[in-house]
Amino acid sequence: MKTNLLIAFGCFVSLFSSAQSYNVNGDATDVGENCYILTPPLNFQSGSIWYNDQIDLNDPFDIQFTANFDDSDAGADGMVFVFQQVSNVVIGEDGGDIGFGGFQPSLGVEFDIYQNGNRSDPVFDHIAIISDGSVDHNSDENLAGPVQASASEPNIEDGEDHVVQISWDPDSQLFSVRFDCELRVEADVDLVNDVFEGDPVVFWGFTGATGGQVAEMRLCLDPYILGLPEVYTTCPGDEVEIVFSETEIGTYSWEPSEFLNDATVPNPIATVTDTTTFVLTYTDLCGAVQIDSTRIDVEYLDINLGQDFNLCPGNSQDISLPESYEYVWSNGFDGNPITIDEPDTYYVDATFGNCFGSDTVVVGFATDVIGVTFEVQPSICGDSDGSLTITDVQGTGGPYIFDIGGDTQSDSLFNGLDSGTYTLTATSPDGCIFTENFTIENVLLVEAGFSADPTSGLAPLVVDLTDLSSNRTDLFYLVNGSVLPNTETLTFTEYGTFTVSQFVWNNDGACNDTFSLDIIVEPVIELMIPNVVTPNGDGKNDIFAVRIQGIRFLDVKIYNRWGNLIHEASRTVEESEYAELWDPGDVSLGVYHYVIQSVGVDSKAFFKEGSISVLRE
Repeated sequence: MKTNLLIAFGCFVSLFSSAQSYNVNGDATDVGENCYILTPPLNFQSGSIWYNDQIDLNDPFDIQFTANFDDSDAGADGMVFVFQQVSNVVIGEDGGDIGFGGFQPSLGVEFDIYQNGNRSDPVFDHIAIISDGSVDHNSDENLAGPVQASASEPNIEDGEDHVVQISWDPDSQLFSVRFDCELRVEADVDLVNDVFEGDPVVFWGFTGATGGQVAEMRLCLDPYILGLPEVYTTCPGDEVEIVFSETEIGTYSWEPSEFLNDATVPNPIATVTDTTTFVLTYTDLCGAVQIDSTRIDVEYLDINLGQDFNLCPGNSQDISLPESYEYVWSNGFDGNPITIDEPDTYYVDATFGNCFGSDTVVVGFATDVIGVTFEVQPSICGDSDGSLTITDVQGTGGPYIFDIGGDTQSDSLFNGLDSGTYTLTATSPDGCIFTENFTIENVLLVEAGFSADPTSGLAPLVVDLTDLSSNRTDLFYLVNGSVLPNTETLTFTEYGTFTVSQFVWNNDGACNDTFSLDIIVEPVIELMIPNVVTPNGDGKNDIFAVRIQGIRFLDVKIYNRWGNLIHEASRTVEESEYAELWDPGDVSLGVYHYVIQSVGVDSKAFFKEGSISVLRE
């Protein structure tokens, strides 16, 4: 009862396991019919055969096999049965170490057919229980023996197959070896703790080697050497072959026999409809009566349609089942998967050979969400104070769950929302959903505004400001970007265009607004010209001069009464209110004509002309 195996005739369910198998390494070969050659009769050969799976030394271990040690008394070196923890592909040292050298930790049963004096070998072919890769019988690693291998003959190189039995009882901690059904050597040893340092998991198998002398080491291992499989799994009425041994080793008796085609053979065929345990009583290679058992579990196809569910209107749901079965559904569909798109009771029958199974699922009408009515309040001045209030849900039953992008709740009010676009999802108890997008606007309630009177005029210009802003807590004015103290009157002493801006805000500046007006200040342009000059040398009114304001440049021409130009002058006017243009001291008394061209500070040109009388009083 060591491993799982299923061989069934017809259809079967579960794993199909192969026989217990071995890994052949080095110079060893598989020669068929469950027999192996560890070493061919050649010099310095080394081979190993390992059972593929590890075993646990906390469990009993008992095997029988046949071994052949060739037919020449001069042959060498032998074979070793081994427990080791390295791997199932490893080969030990050849020659006198018999392939066992180098394994640490390990336990071995040495079958030595050659006397090596440096290893304290006796003259007869012998068996010894050894450990840790050493075949030296004088070392601490020699646990028991050596003893003569055969109870009756000193030489086992007789060309015959010898029955060997290796037994380990973890309860009594007794390890024993029988050769040709006779107990030859045993050791009272704690294998797990003293040899393998507390680790009970090991590989088991055989090593063999030749050196200067040669011999063919041959052994035969039943493929089910570890006994019956623990359990087979099958469907009701399927035939299952119970595989025990491919070697006719004695008599067999199976119980209960009524479910078997032959209760006296090693590999009967069982047909059961319920889980049944079969007990085998047999005689082994040594004629001893042994008892083993196995169980056939009868199982049905595991068909599971899942929990009953409700279907949302307009939706569908697929149900998938194992692909290797045949199906017939209650609605006549015979495929897999099936698409469920309307409420009903669905029943499926599944078959696989003689195996069958069934299941039922009830699909009902789901509570639905048809629509959602809601109200939205904006975010004011950038605050997180927008809100969504769900006022009504059109559906077939609640309670409903609402979500607006990760914020899920059953309450109908979502507040503390930033401005932006959201998706509202309403979900019914059965998972039906309704979605709709909504937007939280950002409302700026603060509004800037003012009036100016006048908005244009000559400098100096006094402008009265009237504040027309609303919903603000603070404000200030700027003129051409420069901040001014709060005021209701502005005075412009210079000409030009001035942008007056009002900046208002609320809530620490998060909500703000601006408004601007242009004020145009025009310069004062004046040119005052006299009509009489009296160049009599008294220092009063001797010079033809003009009074000016806002003028940058003057050009004057003086003509006599016959139209002749008698004087011309041009000048750039500095910051001054008085400009001398002509000294008439050397001209005759009379009336003269002037033409004055000027350019104001606003870069506009204009001219004046008229008469000037020259008198001497």
